[in-house]
Amino acid sequence: MSSSSSPSALHRPREWARHRLATPNPAQFARELTLRWSRLRLRVFNEGVGGETASEMLARFETDVLAHKPHLVIWQSGSNSLLRGKAVEDYVATVRAGILRLKAAGTDVILMDPQFAPVVVAQPAHRRLILSIRALANDLRVGLFQRFAVMRHWVSSGGTRIEDVISRDRLHMNDASYACIARLLADSVSAAAQEALGPLQPRSSLVSGAHLSSNI
Repeated sequence: MSSSSSPSALHRPREWARHRLATPNPAQFARELTLRWSRLRLRVFNEGVGGETASEMLARFETDVLAHKPHLVIWQSGSNSLLRGKAVEDYVATVRAGILRLKAAGTDVILMDPQFAPVVVAQPAHRRLILSIRALANDLRVGLFQRFAVMRHWVSSGGTRIEDVISRDRLHMNDASYACIARLLADSVSAAAQEALGPLQPRSSLVSGAHLSSNI
């Protein structure tokens, strides 16, 4: 399954600012996906652990990800590797190994790059890491949700301030931006799945997926 996002025709955080959503991004994504695929039984497993790097996530693949036998894994990573000063080359090698392991298990993959946030942008290697994620997705023919570009467009277009999408720590997303990203991600996954699978299957069909992230 291939899915991508573009910075055009976006749902904006200010549309959601009045909603105080306390649920994490994977829960919001699951809800949004269910609204679009109501005839399917969907299960979304949130296997994110706060602060983990890609290598720490990869170490948990067998027990925490592949054990679910997911149809799709959304792998959100990069921010913590940047903040810890990890070499981009090492990060890319780790993610490549993880993608190949998932593909060997017959699992579709969508990568999600870092958030557009002041602390992330302040890291000298952030541009190279984001471009490397894009190149890796193209090379291995997996999906890519370009979160950084989406959020940057919100701010650069003048309709949204960075304070509208990022928490006071200038790193983590807030409720409004989580909700918008979840909605855009659900739109992208639904469109790609519809193209690949055609008409929806009966209600008895079960589609499962894992959302693996560092909770950033």
